Amino acid sequence: MNNQQQSRQTILVVDDDPDILKLMTMRLRAAGYDVIAVSNGEAALAHIALNSPDLVISDLRMPGMDGLTLFSAIRRSKPLLPVIIVTAHGSQAEALNAIQHGVFDFLSKPFDNKYLLQQIESALRRFPKPVFDQMPARQLVHG
Repeated sequence: MNNQQQSRQTILVVDDDPDILKLMTMRLRAAGYDVIAVSNGEAALAHIALNSPDLVISDLRMPGMDGLTLFSAIRRSKPLLPVIIVTAHGSQAEALNAIQHGVFDFLSKPFDNKYLLQQIESALRRFPKPVFDQMPARQLVHG
């Protein structure tokens, strides 16, 4: 995928650690993606309701809404939106559970930047944003 294609793709990054948000934003922008960074699940859902990103990368453990709860909420409103969960504290059981429920990948911090970018490209190829996914779910219901 070339940088011109990537520049049209937006990644929503969700993490309560401002240093991680800054680092991820810098790395993803350097790779040619547009990045929206938010510090909690509630802000992520608000952004998704208004502007559906192409992919979400979320921390697992955050105050308030954790990454798996965020994933469940995303799945209800945008079922084809790929989600990658990252964590410094996850177990193999949590990773397996998340992937079985539809999380695209579950990465342990610190993660290899090259591997993250490969997983992003793979998710975007596997789940291209359909035109109907750009509309809120309530607009898809026919009366």
